[in-house]
Amino acid sequence: AVKEQLGFFATVAVLLSGLVVLLALAGQDLDMVFVGLMAIGNSLMLLVEALLLGYALAEYPISLWQEARTKSKLRRCLFTAKSCARKLENRAASLSSHLA
Repeated sequence: AVKEQLGFFATVAVLLSGLVVLLALAGQDLDMVFVGLMAIGNSLMLLVEALLLGYALAEYPISLWQEARTKSKLRRCLFTAKSCARKLENRAASLSSHLA
């Protein structure tokens, strides 16, 4: 996973370096390079924000729907409670037989 992350960030660094060189070679002064970098940074962050917002807008109604399904949740809790009660009874019987 670390190699994949390093590969991704190396690719991003190479692309951004290429864009800086392209802006510098375009015959503009240094101020235009900074303006270009700010535009690239703003565009990337807007893209990230749109992706995260889209994920959140899709995930929130799904989580609400899952929380509203009380019948399946109660059935799961009942099953868990019954298995815990059986384990407790077995352990109590085992303990009482060891103590007697």
